[in-house]
Amino acid sequence: MKKILFVAYQFPPLAGSGVNRSVQFYKYLIEFGYQPIVLTVDYATVYSSGMHIDKSQCDLIRDEKEIIRLKGYSLKPMVEFLMKLKIYRVFWFFFYRFTWEFSLWWATNNFKEVSKIVSDNDIKLVYTSSSPYSSWLLAIKLKKKFGLKWVADLRDPFTDGYMWRFPTKLHWLLMRWREKRWLAQADKIIVNTPEVEKLYHKRNIVSPDKITHITNGY
Repeated sequence: MKKILFVAYQFPPLAGSGVNRSVQFYKYLIEFGYQPIVLTVDYATVYSSGMHIDKSQCDLIRDEKEIIRLKGYSLKPMVEFLMKLKIYRVFWFFFYRFTWEFSLWWATNNFKEVSKIVSDNDIKLVYTSSSPYSSWLLAIKLKKKFGLKWVADLRDPFTDGYMWRFPTKLHWLLMRWREKRWLAQADKIIVNTPEVEKLYHKRNIVSPDKITHITNGY
């Protein structure tokens, strides 16, 4: 079986539609002859995140040994502390580049350990499920170091998404430029609706032959 590094921050026992999509991709990749080695966040981060838990999803995991749970390095505690001091917005404005996503450091601080996983398992392809979008940075670094193929699955668009906030319009424009620059390095992009695919065509994010949609199932 061909091994795939399957990067999914949101994975059981976390609950939610994003988790469901990742679990189903994991399930069907196995049926199609692939072996996903799942890279996700550790239990300590899961249970301290405040997110919903659904342990029943764990029944869909074939082998827990294939699930690698790495330290979260979540920025959430720091953000909550700064908010108590009422200085978060100032910090957010000036240091946005280093704090734009709570899971940013999870994607960057674990690179050495992830590199060893790739080497030890002779992995040729990395798949990322987003959000979080900082997993793109991990995929890009692995692609540069090992020459891996990268498949980016987007459950929602990034800078076009309604759930994202930016300190200023200038910050939004900067991340919009980065979004296009980062995704241009993907070998294939999967989105969850035809409308998002059309949106990315319109924005000329990547060439049409590199993007497709796979809708969520219920």
